[in-house]
Amino acid sequence: MRVLADQYLYRVREQIPEQFKVDLFDPHNGFPDEAPDYDALLVRTVTTVTPQTMPEAGNLRFVATATAGFDHIDRHHLKSIGVHFAHAEGCNANAVAEYVITVILCWAEQQGIDLRSKKIGIAGCGNTGGRAAGYLKRLGLEVFLYDPPKQNREKDFVSCSLDELLSCNVISFHTPLTDSGICPTRGMCSKRWLETGWDLLINTSRGGVVNEEELILAHERGDVKTMVTDVWEGEPQFRDELATRSLICTPHIAGYSAESKWLATKMVADQLAWFFDVPLSGAVVERGEMMAGKQREKLAALLSGDTRRSGSVLWTLTPIADYDRELRSLIGRSGTDKKRLFSSLRSETPLRSEFKTLFAEFAGDRSIPEIGKLFIHETCSVNL
Repeated sequence: MRVLADQYLYRVREQIPEQFKVDLFDPHNGFPDEAPDYDALLVRTVTTVTPQTMPEAGNLRFVATATAGFDHIDRHHLKSIGVHFAHAEGCNANAVAEYVITVILCWAEQQGIDLRSKKIGIAGCGNTGGRAAGYLKRLGLEVFLYDPPKQNREKDFVSCSLDELLSCNVISFHTPLTDSGICPTRGMCSKRWLETGWDLLINTSRGGVVNEEELILAHERGDVKTMVTDVWEGEPQFRDELATRSLICTPHIAGYSAESKWLATKMVADQLAWFFDVPLSGAVVERGEMMAGKQREKLAALLSGDTRRSGSVLWTLTPIADYDRELRSLIGRSGTDKKRLFSSLRSETPLRSEFKTLFAEFAGDRSIPEIGKLFIHETCSVNL
C-alpha cells in the first residue's frame, strides 16, 4: 500500500506502519496531481482537498489532515467519491492554550493590569478553548465559557449567554470555521459584537471567525483596545493594516510545538493503520527529544534570577517574539512574495517545546517559577 504525505509532517516516516510505502510531496507546489494514484493522502492546512483540486478519487481510499481544524477539506466531496476522512482532533490544544496564557499574562504585566479584576471570555470550548479555560481558572481568574452548540450536545455543559460573553474585558476565540448549524462561526465576531468593546481580543481559531474589516474599524474607534492575531482571512495572504495594528501578530503558528506536531502525525498514522487493518507503528518519543536547546538554556538561566513576573517568564521561554518579528518583515511585500513567505514561515519555523516539557526537566528544583507549576501539575492552582 502506498501513502503520499506532506513532507513537513513531523517525523512522518517513523510513525507510518511498515506495511506502507511512503512518498513525500512539497505543499509549496500546490495540490499533488499524483494523489489519486496512492491509497492514502496525508496533508496539512496548506493543502485544500475539494472537487476542484481532486475531482476523482482514483485509487485513494483514505485522506487525513494532521491538524485539528479541517475547513480546508471538503468532507462532503470525499464522502461522495467514497474516500474515508480523518483528522487530528485536539492535537495542538495545549500548545495554543500556552500561547494564549502567555500573551494574556504579558499584556497584563505590560499594562499594569490586575487580571483578577477582569472577566475573560472563551468563545468555543472544545479541546483548545477548554484547555485555555482550565489554565485561566487555575490562575484564579473569572472565566466565561460560550459555546451554544456544545450545550446542545452535552447535557453537563452550560454555556454563558451572549450578553455575558460580550460583557467580558478579554475575549479569546477558539471556534472552528463553519457556515451552517445552530451557530455558524464565519463572521460571528461582527460589528455588533465589536461595538461592545474589549480591552484585549485574541484570535487563534481561524481567519474568518472575526470580521477583519470591522475589527480594524473597531480598533480605530477604540472599541477594541488591543489585538493579538495569529490567524488571517485569505491565508497565506494577510492584511498589512491588521498586522500593524496588532500588539502581536504571528503566522498561524500558535499551535506549533514539537509535542503537538508529534501527536498530530501519530493520530493520523494510527487512524491510517486502523482503516487498513494493520498493526500500529509503535513509534515512541522521549521527552528529551522534544526539548528545544535554546529554550532549555533560557529556563536554566531564569532559575538563577527573578521569576516572580509570570508573563515575563513565559515570554522569555517562547519564540513568540521571533514569530511576530518574522511576520512583520512581510508587511508591504507583493502578494506573490507574501503568500510564498507566509507559507514558508509555517512550514520551516523551528518547533518550540511546550512548557510542560520544559518545566518538568526542573521539577525537583526549588527555584522553579510559581507559574511553572501550572503546567507540571494538572490539578494545582497557582497564584499570580
